[in-house]
Amino acid sequence: MAFAIFVNYLNRGSSFQVPLPPHLDPMGWLQGSYNQPKPGPSSSFSKSSQTGVSLHLQRPSAMPHQEYTSLTKEQKRNLSDHRDGFITVEGHPHLVARYGQVEFKTPNHGKIHNLPINTNSKTPKTEENGLALRDSLVNMPNRKKIEWFDNRMYQGGTERGYDSVNIYDRKTRVIAVFKKQKDEKYSQFTTTCKLTVDEETHLFQSGGNFVTENVLKDQKALTIINSPITNKNNNDLQ
Repeated sequence: MAFAIFVNYLNRGSSFQVPLPPHLDPMGWLQGSYNQPKPGPSSSFSKSSQTGVSLHLQRPSAMPHQEYTSLTKEQKRNLSDHRDGFITVEGHPHLVARYGQVEFKTPNHGKIHNLPINTNSKTPKTEENGLALRDSLVNMPNRKKIEWFDNRMYQGGTERGYDSVNIYDRKTRVIAVFKKQKDEKYSQFTTTCKLTVDEETHLFQSGGNFVTENVLKDQKALTIINSPITNKNNNDLQ
């Protein structure tokens, strides 16, 4: 019977011949005619199934998992990302806007950079808006009436204070704060705000230190010395 099946297979040259059923077609099985197709581009990982998916922060491949989990939320937001933005202007410190920190600030601060807002006056936390805020920060030095304060402070004189590079737009009263890092090439973006009249006044009286209005009003937390800048570490705020 097997021989008859084999002869029948050899004679299957005519297009009018009825094909053998799978259980009587050993050569067909050998040639893979009845194998199940392998998953292709239409699988759940296809490009079409990922339309609109936002990229989220991930652990760098070279960083051990235990080291990553030991980081604070702020440290994780400031890990290197291919969506980071950089500011390099001759004569000024190098700055970086880490995407994670920019995205974190987008909901509350996107409006002052002309990003869309929802009914709650918040900018939706999407990758598109995060990238738009990043681009706005990176392009600040290209605007007119921009002031650089290279060796100043944010919230100087308080527990939250730290050395910073502050870029200020006189036209829009928007400031961008970049925290200085020890032994790092770049100062890292931390926040951006639209200054009040009192905040702007203090900014220029102190030579570029940004202190929020609530802190300015709390004399127990802050003593302002309005004198010429003589010590970049004290920054007139003690």
